[in-house]
Amino acid sequence: MIGLISTDTLFAQSWKRNLPTDKKGDYTFFDYQKAFNEYWKPYNVEGGYYINKKGEKIKAAGYKQFKRWEWYWAPRVDQKTGEFPQKSAFDIWKDYKKTKGAKSIGGTWTSIGDHELDAYSDPGALQESGTGRINCATFDPNDNNHFWVGAPSGGLWETKDGGASWTCKTDNEMILGVSDIALSPNYSTDKTIYIATGDRDAGDDPSLGVLKSTDDGATWFRTDLKFKAGSNSQAVRVIVDPSNANNIYVATSVGFYKSTDAGVNFYLKQNGDFIDMDMIPGSESGAGGADLIATTNTANAQAWRSTDAGETWTATFTAANSEEDRCDIAVTSANSNYVYLITAWDGGAIGSIYRSTNGGASFSEVYDGATKNNLFGWNETNTRSDGGQGFYDVTLAVSSSNENVVYVGGVNAYISTNGASSFVFSNRWDPAAGGTADEVHADHHNAYFRPSDDRLFDCNDGGLYYTDNAGSGSGANWVDITDGLITGQVYDIGVSQTEAGSIVAGFQDNGGKYRDISTSATDWEQIREGDG
Repeated sequence: MIGLISTDTLFAQSWKRNLPTDKKGDYTFFDYQKAFNEYWKPYNVEGGYYINKKGEKIKAAGYKQFKRWEWYWAPRVDQKTGEFPQKSAFDIWKDYKKTKGAKSIGGTWTSIGDHELDAYSDPGALQESGTGRINCATFDPNDNNHFWVGAPSGGLWETKDGGASWTCKTDNEMILGVSDIALSPNYSTDKTIYIATGDRDAGDDPSLGVLKSTDDGATWFRTDLKFKAGSNSQAVRVIVDPSNANNIYVATSVGFYKSTDAGVNFYLKQNGDFIDMDMIPGSESGAGGADLIATTNTANAQAWRSTDAGETWTATFTAANSEEDRCDIAVTSANSNYVYLITAWDGGAIGSIYRSTNGGASFSEVYDGATKNNLFGWNETNTRSDGGQGFYDVTLAVSSSNENVVYVGGVNAYISTNGASSFVFSNRWDPAAGGTADEVHADHHNAYFRPSDDRLFDCNDGGLYYTDNAGSGSGANWVDITDGLITGQVYDIGVSQTEAGSIVAGFQDNGGKYRDISTSATDWEQIREGDG
């Protein structure tokens, strides 16, 4: 069994340098809290912003995400020592089901929403409403109408009709975050699914490690890759080898792990704080086994390459600047030699985009973030000095039919048709950001060009969208298929004292919402944007 503890969290990096270097044992909640507060104290942050020396109002990179993490853990740690729980929620829930699961607690529970997109009551609102953040997706290679999505706190969801309706596959588990999803290459017969649990981009939900189902998601059990409760470790990517269902590759914030027996045992093959990983298409059939590229979430961000199915690793890219502390990757079946990397600066702005034409053996810069538009900023004229949210949301995807079509997402999303040399808006969250591209919910966490038809799917803070004409640049038509996904992260609710069924609720990333029971039992009205 693997039990792991990590000092890594998934926010902007600088404040972590204030953590005690002579600490014996694990960091406590109070250690993290003190380091964070000491770092930000000189900035006099208010409402997530501070005033710089030029008198400009600047967003404090990672501040809001830490406060969410702090809010979650504050009531759950030992109130005297700050130590994290020693038993995971998954294990507590399993114990409960063994002892009390057969007993009825009485009553019937029904979700009252929010289940669908809502109209704003505020005509000046910047973006359309969403229902909840989506982290990731994966697709049935034999059925375009069949795919799955994972939410940071809402579990795993499945559709069999192209997104017209959704079913939760983890309702019988405790609250669960999903960072990645992988199918067995024999899924059509063995119905095996793996999920990397947690929330790789913000740590909103603790990671248990990797869970596995062998009955199409009806039940789940822990593999050998499991994290100690309160470790702050994250499983960020999981890949099942297309040529061997027993080979499972997992990138985590505490290293790269490999299993050769379908998850019964996992072994650490490479240390590192990894944030992304991909397999070179078709490489699994080579003599040495699958070629893998994994990228880090550390100062002087790196890309590591393995050409022997994860047994040994070599760093093939290291960012020149220590401020480049996140690196994400994308590969394409259109040309297995092409690998793209994108880096983010500590303050959230874009670093640069790099490309390999030799399968990840070496990389060259193709987009200089110091001189070109900051693709992680809030509008099309932002520069690197304007910052962004690269510490939180980074999306990089390459067309499965054209290696020169590259999609990049941060707050907004951009498309390139010339190998990442230049970009135009593909979608935007705010008309004031410029351009004429479709409005899509802000903060993009993952994107996928589906191999079967090159349809581009985008996972963002509001839900799941797709387009069939991504290569049209700002003319791309985006379709929202979020309705029916119950993935909203509700921080608080208020119930009317005169009309009990009328409720106001605050949703992370999706504003404040109101249900007027006198009008409808299911419809919600958006009354505030942003974080509700």
